[in-house]
Amino acid sequence: MRVVVVKDEKDFAELRKRVLRPGLSGARRLAVEESIRAANPHLDLDRLPPGAVVVVPDHPDVAPDAGDPGRPGPDLGRLHTALPKVGEAARRGAEAAAARNGELRKALRTREVRAAAEADEKLAAEMARLSEAIAAEQRRAEEWALAVAAHTDQWQAALDRLRGLS
Repeated sequence: MRVVVVKDEKDFAELRKRVLRPGLSGARRLAVEESIRAANPHLDLDRLPPGAVVVVPDHPDVAPDAGDPGRPGPDLGRLHTALPKVGEAARRGAEAAAARNGELRKALRTREVRAAAEADEKLAAEMARLSEAIAAEQRRAEEWALAVAAHTDQWQAALDRLRGLS
């Protein structure tokens, strides 16, 4: 099994030139395309983004030089092991942001700062703005951690499917 990294191809019709043997009949071309689609359930082959990794299963009608010369395929086992670390790092990052934001909120609530804000309208307005910014930063950190976790789960499931094909 090989992999092809999408360059400027927009869809499988364009990628086909790099992957298939030239001169294939329609039925044989469709058979190879079906095997490639089956090996890539994680991709929409009709809309390929640059950098997408397309798994190319071994097939007699795949071009002998398909894939990226001199570049081995991804180590799916290693990726499978590394992904949980990404999710854990995101979770720790969100926790660290929460701790920093908690310290900032605590500093804004000290007796001295509150007394200064009561004596100065501009300072009170600035403290309110800072409190809102801290809350917004906390929401962003939490949303980011949730998004990374969701994507990590999706990537893990895609890797599980790919590992089942190899």
